[in-house]
Amino acid sequence: MAKDFTTTELIDQLSKHNIKVVDYDESENSIKNFLIQMAGEQPRGHIGPSSWLDPSGELTIYVPTYAKKTPEAYKRFLVEEVKHVDQIRKAPFSSGLSSIYEKIKEEASTIPSKLWSYIPDFVSEEENEKYLDKLYDVGMSGGNLDEIESPYWKENSGIGKLFRSLHYDRYADPESVEGIHINEERYTPVLEKYGVAEVGKQAGGLIMNYGDYGRNYT
Repeated sequence: MAKDFTTTELIDQLSKHNIKVVDYDESENSIKNFLIQMAGEQPRGHIGPSSWLDPSGELTIYVPTYAKKTPEAYKRFLVEEVKHVDQIRKAPFSSGLSSIYEKIKEEASTIPSKLWSYIPDFVSEEENEKYLDKLYDVGMSGGNLDEIESPYWKENSGIGKLFRSLHYDRYADPESVEGIHINEERYTPVLEKYGVAEVGKQAGGLIMNYGDYGRNYT
């Protein structure tokens, strides 16, 4: 069973598996940050090979300042990055290409919604005021707001809802590269392999808040 380390002990444990931890400046004008931006991402804390000439060798976890706001947040960030270790060591290039594809898929899935948002609703100011007054009156009386018919034809058409249902979220896809964070069957063997315990779990084994790890998962 994996031990619950302090942050210092966790870093020492990772070093035994050829994983080092370094501070990372996301605002730095560096080649690394430039390449991350070229891939369509914002610079952020991450894990990667110390040298792409030997991606199966030493790995480095790059820790941004805000991921170290508390010892607990720092540990959680490190543990989340460890989940990617075997992806990188076993299939660094295919994992990287899959991650890029999933990012493109995610962005492309929102295009219909974005285009739909440019179509005007043609609701008069008078209609809008009546609608808002009804919402207020029913809301104050404790009635069912869903029973009030909206004057907005776009909303009533259901097209917007359909387009939203098409949105793809790579972090919510348990089989994607980033989906390993929520897929306990995938990440548990990895953490056990490196002797690392999960941190900050809630009922059901799900992570409480990705934002606490110093990464943006939204």
